[in-house]
Amino acid sequence: MFNGNKKNPLSERERETLKILRETLPEYEIHANMRLADVIKADWKQFNHIKGYHLDFVICNKNGHTAAAIELDDSTHDNPAAQLRDAKKNKFLRDADIKLIRIREPKDAIEIKKILDESQNTGFSDIAWNPPQSASNIRTNRSKKTLIPYQKITFTITCMLLIWIWVMFSNTLIKSTNQKLFGQQNLKLSQSDDPQYALADKNLKDQKETTLNQPKYERQLIRAKSARECARVDGTLDNYTALCMRDHEEMVLITN
Repeated sequence: MFNGNKKNPLSERERETLKILRETLPEYEIHANMRLADVIKADWKQFNHIKGYHLDFVICNKNGHTAAAIELDDSTHDNPAAQLRDAKKNKFLRDADIKLIRIREPKDAIEIKKILDESQNTGFSDIAWNPPQSASNIRTNRSKKTLIPYQKITFTITCMLLIWIWVMFSNTLIKSTNQKLFGQQNLKLSQSDDPQYALADKNLKDQKETTLNQPKYERQLIRAKSARECARVDGTLDNYTALCMRDHEEMVLITN
């Protein structure tokens, strides 16, 4: 069972704006909280981009055609993330040739009738998109310049910092490797001039030569022989004869 609570579809500001719109525009139909996909025709790829967007109000004429869209903005639309989202919505509607009017207060809805009347006479030109310069806070999607989001700035700074760290690490690694190589070379040079090192080196060479001159043995496989071949001169058999009559391994001196 779903335990949700009842919620009003419109906020108090939206209800007040809707009331003013209906009083100001009696010849139009006003729809609240419509999906952007219900206003713009889009294929399945474009739908994935616009499916998460809604419009506060949509104004339609008596024939059901969309005349304009209205967004009731507040202070939450002043942060960079919200401005980026608003800029995308502006572009979607501009590409569809739908007028988008942004207002800050419900009382600003009174000016919308004048903007709609001007658009009917002049068409959807840039002039028709600009609201009258008054105390109103009306904004349109063609008069608002999109600010650079702080996410892009943060991403750029992070990339530059990572590149700088990598360069510094590479330089430190190269410097450490060079110092190690130079140190080994200097150590060899200093040891070659030291009499004690020369004597120790001579003793080491003598020890290696002594080791090389020592006899070397290796284990070889001795194949079994017959009893006649292995018998003693007197014809007796002993442990040596038994060992000779079977396969075994012996340590044999290696001669050059």
